[in-house]
Amino acid sequence: MAGPELKRTVGIDTVRLPQFPRIDLQRAEHLTILLAENFEPHRARDRTPAPLPVDTDEPLLKALTELKVDRQLGQPTPYQYLVLLWAISKAIHGRERMQPFSDVRDELRNLLGPFAVGESQPEPELPWFALRKSPWWQLFGAPDGPVPRGGRDFVRTENPVAGLARAAHDRVRDDQAFRSRAIELLTAPVAEHPALQTALGSLFPAGSPAPEVHAGEDENQEAVDLLTGLIGRRLESTTGAVNEVLAVEPPNVLVATSKSPQGQLVPIAEVQTALDLLGRDGQVTVDVPTLGHRSSFVGAVLASREDVVVAGAPSVVSLLDADSRFAGGKAQGSGGLHLKPGEQIKRTALHQRYGGSGQGGISPSSQSPNILIFTDPKTGEQHGYFDGWQADGLFHYTGEGQRGDQLMIRGNRAIVDHRATGRALQVFEGSKDVVRYMGRFELDEREPCYETDAPETGDGPVRKVIVFRLRSLTASAPAERSPLASVTVGPIVADVPIEQQHTEKAWTNPKAEPIEAERREAKLVLAFEAHLRARGRAVSRKRVLPPGEHKPMYTDLYDDTVMALVEAKGTTSREAVRMALGQLADYSRFVDATHRAVLLPGKPRPDLQDLAASQDVAVIWQTGDGFESTAPRLVAERPT
Repeated sequence: MAGPELKRTVGIDTVRLPQFPRIDLQRAEHLTILLAENFEPHRARDRTPAPLPVDTDEPLLKALTELKVDRQLGQPTPYQYLVLLWAISKAIHGRERMQPFSDVRDELRNLLGPFAVGESQPEPELPWFALRKSPWWQLFGAPDGPVPRGGRDFVRTENPVAGLARAAHDRVRDDQAFRSRAIELLTAPVAEHPALQTALGSLFPAGSPAPEVHAGEDENQEAVDLLTGLIGRRLESTTGAVNEVLAVEPPNVLVATSKSPQGQLVPIAEVQTALDLLGRDGQVTVDVPTLGHRSSFVGAVLASREDVVVAGAPSVVSLLDADSRFAGGKAQGSGGLHLKPGEQIKRTALHQRYGGSGQGGISPSSQSPNILIFTDPKTGEQHGYFDGWQADGLFHYTGEGQRGDQLMIRGNRAIVDHRATGRALQVFEGSKDVVRYMGRFELDEREPCYETDAPETGDGPVRKVIVFRLRSLTASAPAERSPLASVTVGPIVADVPIEQQHTEKAWTNPKAEPIEAERREAKLVLAFEAHLRARGRAVSRKRVLPPGEHKPMYTDLYDDTVMALVEAKGTTSREAVRMALGQLADYSRFVDATHRAVLLPGKPRPDLQDLAASQDVAVIWQTGDGFESTAPRLVAERPT
């Protein structure tokens, strides 16, 4: 490059670079940056960008302003900021907190590419490793002492697992104000970059869903508890390999081996599957066809239990029989539990003394011949668990599983098999802190359990639940009954008063508040009842308890004078009419009725009237001054 061109490009008259015979375009570009007006000599350069103002004493937010980043060509590189933004987006979208680098390498390259400083493409290995010094980041297996080449070779060869530190992850996931401030601080250093808005649009799209909750955390709780107790322990597999549990991060567990000392992620569900097989069959073969490609580690986890024996080739992990498992002077019948009904004990002390998990409502113990069962109306009802003494003198206890239909696995299976496994059912009132011992129970032999409906956690959709019928062996049933006791026994069909609490929803979820459509429906029923009584009609409702069922059904209204079965709906929509027709068909199997009718707040469309007529069902609707019907005698002064 000639002198005049260099002067025009760089802005100086002369440059003495005797080691370079010529200055090509790339070097000229570098010189343009290095010799800009704001360039400082290397020895005087502060490698950290100027701190951003923070209006809080929050240590995590302050740490973002003190993040030490590398510089290239005199400019701070934004790569650590971008990786943290990427990790925050994963947290608020329910993605796994910790991931091996190889799983996200390409995604990070695409994110960092538009922010490249100079002509070289960003290497995501560098911020992945450099962030380990920040309280925002957790990286497993980092070597002690200096690491050459910024850790890029270590990351490429060892593929370490890393992600947001637990404290930072939970704050950005759960605290919107904190999250917004963190994103503001991380974007400030690149606020003027033309690629920023595109990057933010991909990381935090408008209308993005709320964080997801891993459904597997509740289902895999037994495995989580077992693995948590093994953190830091060296587990020797049946093949002689040594594993170590480094961390339990649902839905994965981080496991170190001699080949991968920094740890590899293993799905906790694989351990739970093995535990389920062991509980169901009493034994499980440790091989790839049965347990998958991590069978060696899973087998080592199973072998760590005190209630198993390992033998054979391939190895088979088998549960000890009850006599062998609980030998040593512990009373088989009472479960060796030295408590009296009514006595209180801290739950932590209970588990230290008798074993079992400190989480969940059903806690089978491998240290004593007991299944510890916890019932707590204060917290259970929000998860759809409605436990209590019923009129049959038994304690009805809802099984475990907060989402979806409950299955006869894990704790539920343990209760069903408690006689076969020699375990006593020990029931406690309360779920944490101090619990009260209710006594020893057994499963009713005639009808051990039944299925019914209940809402999911947080008053979610209705699903199938298992309810166990437990008989007390240490005390008689108290006179106090569950609020549901009065509706779960009695004749198949019975008259009940027309009151709002006598509804099917009152059985499914007694605590739920009525929604607007239900309020309109109740108001409509009361208005029609008054209309009929003013005309000398005898009016009631019918409670129907089908044989073999434990959930009663309630009709909305029954006109005893003309034997009319009426089902009300709060809207005139097609969905409402179709539902009413189905309910009338169900009730009609048990209730004698000469007439059937759908009661609506307004006159339905002709097609819906035709739909009802096709099922031999009349329609009644409210008007400004009374009621009208496609069958006038149902609303007349004197039925003929």
